[in-house]
Amino acid sequence: MEFATIFSNLGSKVTIVEYLDRVLALMDEDISIEITRLMQENGVKIYTNHQVQFVGEGMVKAKNRASEELLNIKADSILVAIGRRPVQDKAGYQRIGLDFNDKGINIDEYLRTNVNGIWSTGDATGGLFLAHVGIQQGVICAENIMKKKTGKLRKMDYGVIPAVVYSIPEIVMVGNVPSDLAGVKVMKTPMKVNLRANIEDYSEGFMKIWIKDDKVLAAQVIGHNASEYMQEIANMIALKTPIDQVAEIIHAHPTYSEIIRSTLDNALNKAVDFYQ
Repeated sequence: MEFATIFSNLGSKVTIVEYLDRVLALMDEDISIEITRLMQENGVKIYTNHQVQFVGEGMVKAKNRASEELLNIKADSILVAIGRRPVQDKAGYQRIGLDFNDKGINIDEYLRTNVNGIWSTGDATGGLFLAHVGIQQGVICAENIMKKKTGKLRKMDYGVIPAVVYSIPEIVMVGNVPSDLAGVKVMKTPMKVNLRANIEDYSEGFMKIWIKDDKVLAAQVIGHNASEYMQEIANMIALKTPIDQVAEIIHAHPTYSEIIRSTLDNALNKAVDFYQ
């Protein structure tokens, strides 16, 4: 999706073939609908619910999973992005007695492997393939290696991890959207209410927040430079901060981060510059 928006904005004709029934299926359905709309308006063709049958010789052949109708797409360049497999030295691992699985090396919450003196971080562990996760693992691993015998090891916390799709516009999700929405308040604020977004002509998109017991459980946003201000939400989730405390804090004006305060104010039934 990131490369699709890059190349389409540079003027290339882009076609996306997606196996599932919507793009970015791990995110909220509203996010999928919005990015699909924006990309199609930019000339991108999107075929969801299609299974690729053949790739090569400047051709992609796919089949509609519902109707079984065949689709032939000619292309100058083809990007295959259906996942990753680790390159593993299984014989070497077995020789030293290192535990591993098909995704990577097994570690505990302190980044230790089962072999004394061997630690592992980043993509090698087969977890979340995000740079900021690997960086945090590296920091914690280094701290733990240097701890004195009497020191307390630091655990790696995977509870709150922002994930960013660097598309145009950007998409960010943080926290876990609850499957049970009982007692959950869902707030959705369009970027059109944000003055900075209107000034700079980036008013497409919205912020969506899931709130329970006056605390944020999860949030997803699609909008210009969304990755630059979503850390405030991540901090709220990690620290379990009541939404009224954050809504009372002055946010610089005009900024994109004001979309957070607008959404929280609306959740608190306050008068805000908000409309649906």
